[in-house]
Amino acid sequence: MSVFVPCAAIASPNSNESSPMSESSRPDGTRVRDFREAWSNLCCAAGLGRLLCPKCANENVGLQVALDPTGECPHCSIKPKHPKYDGLIFHDLRRSAVRNMVRRNIPEAVAMKISGHKTRTVFDRYNIVSESDLIEAAKKIEAGEKTVWAEFGQTQPGTTPSHSAVSLPRVSSN
Repeated sequence: MSVFVPCAAIASPNSNESSPMSESSRPDGTRVRDFREAWSNLCCAAGLGRLLCPKCANENVGLQVALDPTGECPHCSIKPKHPKYDGLIFHDLRRSAVRNMVRRNIPEAVAMKISGHKTRTVFDRYNIVSESDLIEAAKKIEAGEKTVWAEFGQTQPGTTPSHSAVSLPRVSSN
């Protein structure tokens, strides 16, 4: 699933202006005091996350009990004041954005400016190479190799020629 974040929501890392994300407000103009809480509530509503009972997780060593729609734990029957959030976090979008920019051939220097990465080392950690990336690279290498052999009127070693070999003119030695 793709999540779209408008460009207006991304502040320039070199800008002196405050980021729109730090001055978040709701459509009615009221300020969002805790972005993480608003984010987790939106993700839960969209089915991208869930709120868990922290009491059950602590007492039952890792038991993940999702709260019901009223915010109550069906296991221990309490309504936790600070439930634990499990799901998509805002930072996940940064990795997706870097990966998408690189896959769309946006120059890496530009992608680094947009994502706010100051060093190549950290940027590379976000640009994850998947199995499908390696398969695609192998296909491109193979296609390029066939093209190079064809340019010289040859076939690859170990394959049957589809046409007669090109004969070179003989040079006489006087």
